[in-house]
Amino acid sequence: MRLVSLVDPDLDALAELASALRSRGLIVTVFDALAPALERAAQHPPDVLLIAEALAAPLAQLRGRAPVLAQLPCYLLLAPGRVAQHAQQLPWDAEQIAQRVLAVSSRRSAPDVLVRGDFRGDLSQLGLPDLLQLLGANRQTGVLSVNTTQGAAEIWFSEGELVDVVYRRLEGEKALFRLLGEADGSFTFSTAGSTPARRLAATTQHLLMEGLRQGDEARALRGRLALEGQVLVRWGPPELPDDPPDARRVLEALSAARSLDELLDEVPLTDLELLRCVERLQRGGRLRGVPRGGLEVALADDEQLAVLGARVTRCLRGGFRAPPRLGFYAAPPRLALLAATALRLREAAAPADLVPTAPVPHVLATLRLGSDVQLDLLGVPALEAYAPLWSLMLPGSIAIVCFEPPTPALEELGALGGLRLLPVAELEPGEAADPPSLARLVRRALEVLSD
Repeated sequence: MRLVSLVDPDLDALAELASALRSRGLIVTVFDALAPALERAAQHPPDVLLIAEALAAPLAQLRGRAPVLAQLPCYLLLAPGRVAQHAQQLPWDAEQIAQRVLAVSSRRSAPDVLVRGDFRGDLSQLGLPDLLQLLGANRQTGVLSVNTTQGAAEIWFSEGELVDVVYRRLEGEKALFRLLGEADGSFTFSTAGSTPARRLAATTQHLLMEGLRQGDEARALRGRLALEGQVLVRWGPPELPDDPPDARRVLEALSAARSLDELLDEVPLTDLELLRCVERLQRGGRLRGVPRGGLEVALADDEQLAVLGARVTRCLRGGFRAPPRLGFYAAPPRLALLAATALRLREAAAPADLVPTAPVPHVLATLRLGSDVQLDLLGVPALEAYAPLWSLMLPGSIAIVCFEPPTPALEELGALGGLRLLPVAELEPGEAADPPSLARLVRRALEVLSD
């Protein structure tokens, strides 16, 4: 069994070739840059290094300065259509690459304890895909306990076939596919104990190949999505009649803003299935990433909060006891984003009522401005057909922040109710798509009202 390190900055080509090599019985680790590949090879040497021709120049510069390049068989993979000119070059052909790699003497051997019985070891010496294949080949029955830097896992075998996998909060295929991406940790195999009911129906070999393939594609897709350091929020209606089940699951999980990692852990789809769903929803304008900016941001410090509370109190309309309302006139997709963003303010509380299915004025969040002052942030959908319902927002409202140009009907309603219409461009230059900018927008609106 050969371990190959494959290096290529082209993520799509990298995933495709890695999958082709794995289907030929090779264990493949992938890298999109030379530095991490060589660092990993120095710590845990593979049998062969395969480096794409696009990295020929940096590879030449590193020769002599990276001892691992002299210690391991290293081949340059030529671009498709190119013909190899010497022995250290290989054409971009999975079959020819596999034949050359299999001809190289393996640097590793399976531990003798894998024949039968209990044993323990380290994933840096024997990778998890290798370990699972060896347990399957020896028709072992028992439980493999794995401890990684991300958490603990248990993998059950019966006569060499995978029965079930639990990893952190994940189960079944999702747990196995995620676990195959872990390279550091320790393991213990025990033949004692009972075997749970079978949850994995496919063969061990099929699950390994599929898990490794999906892992490569998931890493490439995650890189294209470029959502690191952001949180995901719904952008648009939470549900459409023709939404497939996976889209409904993702949008339901995004009732509150979540990071991509949180979403991957929560939704019971494999990582690749979920990432593909996120990509489709993102392209369709149904969700978007916004800067994390701290998962929780203060509207103001304690002193400023007291001042804001006093300003709200001065704006109270006579005869209305409920919390006063600051309206946001915007298209429904923007209101969904504002609602998710508002709940990331430290002083915000979610509304008691669910978001109505009809586009009527509704509370997005309630801000606590001190011990006895509250302010409702009210969403007013900018849909002319529902203008007769806008009068529902009049009681208790102190102003309307307009993200869209106000219609004559809205201007007339504001004049009748004594409501000021505040163009958002005059208050906050951004989109209020992250908590800091929304906090500035609310503060600025209250300052304008008290001037």
